[in-house]
Amino acid sequence: MSLSLKKILNNLILESVSETYIIDAITNGNFVRITYQEDNGNTTKRIINPHALGNDKRSGNRVVRAYQSFGNTKTGNAKWKYFRIDKIIKWETLPTKINKPISDYDPSIPKYRKGDRTMGTVSKQK
Repeated sequence: MSLSLKKILNNLILESVSETYIIDAITNGNFVRITYQEDNGNTTKRIINPHALGNDKRSGNRVVRAYQSFGNTKTGNAKWKYFRIDKIIKWETLPTKINKPISDYDPSIPKYRKGDRTMGTVSKQK
């Protein structure tokens, strides 16, 4: 079995999404379509633009900080959100890319703040 096939199979078995895909989307500015499992067990589809990968300061969970531009949400608003990696059921990197933070394209969107204070550690950020 080739190493890359083994890595793919391990990712399917051990976690819902490979951090490699997350890092690539942050680096390249891709939008991503995710299927996310809510706390109540329901799944929702969302489109996000990831900006940071790290650990939540309080829980230690691995999270993605992203701007959610489309899809279901408790608040009903598009905004900056955390997504727990273990709750992302499906990750589809879309061909749509942006080179600057999304807030640079739309002044009504709050700017992403590097050095996210709610993350204990930041592994990668835009």
